[in-house]
Amino acid sequence: MEVRKNGQRHAMFYLLLCLLTACVSSVLNAQTTTGSIYGTVLDTTGAVVPGTQVIVKNAATGETFNGKTTDSGDYSFPTLKPGEYVITAQHEGFQTQTQQGIHLDAN
Repeated sequence: MEVRKNGQRHAMFYLLLCLLTACVSSVLNAQTTTGSIYGTVLDTTGAVVPGTQVIVKNAATGETFNGKTTDSGDYSFPTLKPGEYVITAQHEGFQTQTQQGIHLDAN
């Protein structure tokens, strides 16, 4: 991944965190008490961004979970308690992106 700082805005890390794709899993199942948050981190050109640090924070408890994207830009947090979450993605050379108000139900 080439990062240019010449007038291009740090590729504004449309970390669409794939925040758009922060596919918050909310399929109902009577025996499960956790939910999942997963997605793909992309730059402004649509290219995946491997090695991005992704932080998921429970807004009510402050509990945080840390992970990194895979070679294909994917991240997954498969066993989170239901609640409201904030997702932050950070990668050197890119603007940090945060999405708040992610509501997670049990799978």
